[in-house]
Amino acid sequence: MATRMLVAGAAGFIGTNFLNRVKDKEEFEVLAVYHRRKPVVVSGNIRCVQADLRNPEECGKVTRDIEHVCMFAGRLSTTAVMVDNPLGPVTENTVINTQMLEAAYSSGWTI
Repeated sequence: MATRMLVAGAAGFIGTNFLNRVKDKEEFEVLAVYHRRKPVVVSGNIRCVQADLRNPEECGKVTRDIEHVCMFAGRLSTTAVMVDNPLGPVTENTVINTQMLEAAYSSGWTI
């Protein structure tokens, strides 16, 4: 049986490279989670789903029946963004990580 894996941030730089490593490998069944931009890596063992990981209900849906989570999601920031709102990206990334940890725990994982 294939390992059920979630890749959060699947359309980003690290997520894309990770998907390239696991594509076409029968031992992995991958749920590629993206926010706005759909992942470019396509394979029979990869299923893409859009989700806003700031939303706890959506985190709960994507972590259901998953064995492993690869957490590559997060908001990137430019210097201009940080000058105008230095805590914005930090807060958003903290929320994303917290929601995913809570969803994983609620799905029966031990942390």
